[in-house]
Amino acid sequence: HTLKDAQFVITDGGSVQEESFYLGIPCLLMRMHTERKEGIGKNVLLSEFDSEKINYFLNHYSDFKIKPNLDSVSPSDEIVKAIRNYA
Repeated sequence: HTLKDAQFVITDGGSVQEESFYLGIPCLLMRMHTERKEGIGKNVLLSEFDSEKINYFLNHYSDFKIKPNLDSVSPSDEIVKAIRNYA
């Protein structure tokens, strides 16, 4: 519930990046790179530890808010896919 109610999030974790994408919450990702693509170029800004990017996000985080993407993911479907990969 905390993430859902946040104005924005700053994280170094890919799972929080992914969750913020599905919730539409602006996210500053404190990494040089990420293997996850969810939200990059939309609501997630990859900082690359660049102070200009960090300051830009902090001053304009509301520009990174997007419509939630909850319809685009089905936890049940993801669980079935994972099980099939191991079967």
